[in-house]
Amino acid sequence: MKVAVFGLDTVSLGKESLSDERLTRLQEIFNSKKNTPIQIELVDVGQIKDAEALLSVEVKKLDLILSDLDYVQERLTKDLPLEEKDLFLKCKEALEKEQFLFQVINPDQQKFLKGYPLLTTLPIALAKDEDSLDTEILFKLHGMTGRICFFTAGEKEARAWSLRKGQTALEAAGCIHSDIQQGFIRAEVMGIEDLFAAGHYNEAKNQGKLRLENKDYIVQEGDIILFRFNK
Repeated sequence: MKVAVFGLDTVSLGKESLSDERLTRLQEIFNSKKNTPIQIELVDVGQIKDAEALLSVEVKKLDLILSDLDYVQERLTKDLPLEEKDLFLKCKEALEKEQFLFQVINPDQQKFLKGYPLLTTLPIALAKDEDSLDTEILFKLHGMTGRICFFTAGEKEARAWSLRKGQTALEAAGCIHSDIQQGFIRAEVMGIEDLFAAGHYNEAKNQGKLRLENKDYIVQEGDIILFRFNK
């Protein structure tokens, strides 16, 4: 997942681990040799077309809005098709009210506008200042893009995975490896809070917290999944 950075001069671009206390506890329960968190890649705002969200600071909110408003007003001077003109008029109205565009447009409109050099069509999180840039705000952005987190765990590794909300167990298997997806038999699923409450995987299993799900199962936030598949 890529996040464009605007107006954060002291933030280092590149990959940032999405630190998760749940993953640390999972590693302890399974006695895993290592844990691997979700990675978020921070990129320059010039690469916003490749990004899923934008990160900035509160003092730059007006700069973001004015940048988009300048472009929208310039675009409205062109001879546009009626549907496109109506959309840009809608954008102009929102920006003049100091609203970000992602707050007022639908997914189809967002997809259409992604082809334009606009900054606020993507979900945006604003830090209070550069010193307050921490895991919490990155988690917020992860959720704002419509993503959830599921986990796998074993002796070798406890790992967090990023998945689109509404995706299935089969699609989650594909995140791990195409062979698992192609040979999918079933998913053994347990909620991570159920595991923490029991304190041990086998104890949670004995309490009836383990579920067998098929490929169409919609993965939920915090699911721990063991995939059974034909090799």
